[in-house]
Amino acid sequence: NVLLEGLACGTSFVASAVGGVDALRDEESVSVPPGDVAALTAALIARVTLPPMSHRSSANVPDSRDAIAALRSELARVVPGNSSPFGHPA
Repeated sequence: NVLLEGLACGTSFVASAVGGVDALRDEESVSVPPGDVAALTAALIARVTLPPMSHRSSANVPDSRDAIAALRSELARVVPGNSSPFGHPA
């Protein structure tokens, strides 16, 4: 689940190729053979030396204001009579 959540946020991953990891991998993610400490170390070092989000286009990252507006709209729909269930104006 962590890998899926990261990918949904536009973040690639480095992981051992166990279970279904290879099926989840996108073009920016890296999987290494299970138990290969040297390969895992090299992949992690390569990934953390990249500037943040350099591997993703900013066009792929949703604007947080749009996400917040969509969430408020959905909450208003499912909580009748309360446009903001958190006590803040919508």
